[in-house]
Amino acid sequence: MSAWMVVEFDGVYEEGKPSPTEIHALVVVDADQTYIDVEMEKATSFFIYSLSRNNTGIEEAQPEEENKGQDTPSDTDFVDLGRTLIFVSLLVFIGLHGLYFTSFRWTNILLYFMFVWILVSFFVVFPTLYVYDLGSGRDGSLAYQNFASNDVEESLLHQDDDVDWQVTHRGIEIETSYSGYDAGLVAKQDLDEARNSTEQIASENYSHAYIQFGSTFSFQVGKNIPVLYTLPIFWLIFPMVSLSRTMTEEE
Repeated sequence: MSAWMVVEFDGVYEEGKPSPTEIHALVVVDADQTYIDVEMEKATSFFIYSLSRNNTGIEEAQPEEENKGQDTPSDTDFVDLGRTLIFVSLLVFIGLHGLYFTSFRWTNILLYFMFVWILVSFFVVFPTLYVYDLGSGRDGSLAYQNFASNDVEESLLHQDDDVDWQVTHRGIEIETSYSGYDAGLVAKQDLDEARNSTEQIASENYSHAYIQFGSTFSFQVGKNIPVLYTLPIFWLIFPMVSLSRTMTEEE
């Protein structure tokens, strides 16, 4: 598969009842389809943890008026929209080379502009459209069906998180970690006290609810996309001069 975009996620519960469960996800998007693979390893402890959580303690029913105001899922396939945008941009980029058979003076500028736009499309626009599609909740969206939101992180009391990221030649890599006391593991009658307690008191009274999770998330273009970087090198080796201009000078 000649991938356009590769998303990888590796997460592990480092402490607490769900540990040592590991979660691995891979998303590969090419010109025709989207491939998604999600695996959970050492998951026995996670399933026991899920059954032991007090869901009613962290999920509060929203008023009917608030539910009415929520946005409805979008029917737009933003991933296909991104594919179409890139296909059109590549066709325009190729077609602009035909201007070298004319005397159009802005040919080089247009080509440089389209080259930069194609890089932006692969590195910024297409990933952004994918993320937007991920959260749009469209019926039939593989991304939406496989990456449903999880309320575990949002339910942590005295939450502590850390985010570190770096840019690579193919995209961006983000390392995150969060920890706290899972409200789902705290008895209902103690929830208010746990929320209002200091972190020191929480560590003494609710240590059984402590959870720590670390993850690595990478958002990169396919291995074949950086080949585009070589185009400016060829333009330097073979200067782009209008063919009609060259024939005029020879005459």
